[in-house]
Amino acid sequence: MTRDRQATFAIDLLREALARGPIDLNRPLAEMSVGELRAGLQEALSTFQHGMATGDGGRAGMLAALGQVHAFLLSVLPARDLHSIEPIVELMGALGDVDDGVPAPAFQVAVSHRKGAPRRHTHFKAACVVASNLLQLRGLADGTRLSRAESDRYVRQRARRAARELGVPMSERSIATWRRVARKRGAQGERLGRAIDSIRGITPLARAQGQSVEQLVAELIDIRRSGI
Repeated sequence: MTRDRQATFAIDLLREALARGPIDLNRPLAEMSVGELRAGLQEALSTFQHGMATGDGGRAGMLAALGQVHAFLLSVLPARDLHSIEPIVELMGALGDVDDGVPAPAFQVAVSHRKGAPRRHTHFKAACVVASNLLQLRGLADGTRLSRAESDRYVRQRARRAARELGVPMSERSIATWRRVARKRGAQGERLGRAIDSIRGITPLARAQGQSVEQLVAELIDIRRSGI
């Protein structure tokens, strides 16, 4: 959480508490019932589900849910114990910072020194690019044609879980970025380009076996079945 956001949060909280009278450190600073928490979490869930379907990855819903939990904790913990929920405050701030375009250290992927991790990352990125390109070229089984951006979105939504398991950061623009990197000179571009060519060579055989494009995309990005 940025310093400005921390300061704003603290000031707002104190203002609300002071408006109710003198602060008693042995009492909560806020009031919230379990029913209010339940209703707030239901609304946050709707926001989360909408975000997962439309492309923000559910971030707004996550932040809303954390806000409800945070508000409830303020209503049950005595003021003197509020330091114990600092991790939740920091997580809320980090999500807000991401929305503001501010780098959030909490969400930086740790560099893995496990043997083979870079190769797996390259293979996964290449599989996503090939899957999206194939989807754009062939369209869905029902005849629906997709633009490049729509194909990228389709693959990203289905590859997000695998990306998390591999530790590969994946945003709305990731597949487009990997596609551009593969065209550039340099070691990284060459490795990614070779991986794309290798995976692309497998797809004609899969098509000959009668797989739909949806099945092929699912196999390409499945880290267990594709050998990533």
